[in-house]
Amino acid sequence: MTALYFITIITWLVICGAVIVRLLMKWQGEAVFVFSVAERGPWRLQAKDEREMIIAAAFPFSNQGRQDGTLIDVFPRVQLPEEQYDLARIRARLYWQEKSRTDDYWECFIFPKGFRGWLVLEITVTARDGTLSAACRQLPDFPVDIYYQAVSRTDYYINKVRMIIGAGDIRQLAAGVADRSEKQ
Repeated sequence: MTALYFITIITWLVICGAVIVRLLMKWQGEAVFVFSVAERGPWRLQAKDEREMIIAAAFPFSNQGRQDGTLIDVFPRVQLPEEQYDLARIRARLYWQEKSRTDDYWECFIFPKGFRGWLVLEITVTARDGTLSAACRQLPDFPVDIYYQAVSRTDYYINKVRMIIGAGDIRQLAAGVADRSEKQ
């Protein structure tokens, strides 16, 4: 009877300890990453020739949680299949404005609570046949999904946000016209 009594007491202590630890973790909070794609800045022309154009725009991101958090991986994916549009190849790359890389690799960073920075989305439009301006005439609006893998106090998670790229913006830059959405 005494051994069973001690086993029961130890079991209850372990359960109570686990509940207390879980409540403490919940009270301390998590990192909450917010990618504010709606606050995108104007598209800027980076390079252009007869067949290819590279444009870039920055948008803010932040850690609005109560803990530091790590962005393990962040990458864009253009959602424009060839069956819908095949006159140009569209590619995207993303980087933190403070740590630009040319190899499409996201270097893992720890962002403290309250952090606010800028990510740069770079779009490359390459005409498959003919000129860039001809390829851009029929270009539709298209989404770019931005995936991010983050971790804080709990297990890592993968999330995504969607940015819609307006074909009108790309046509204007292909024609050499400044972006009308630029904030004064």
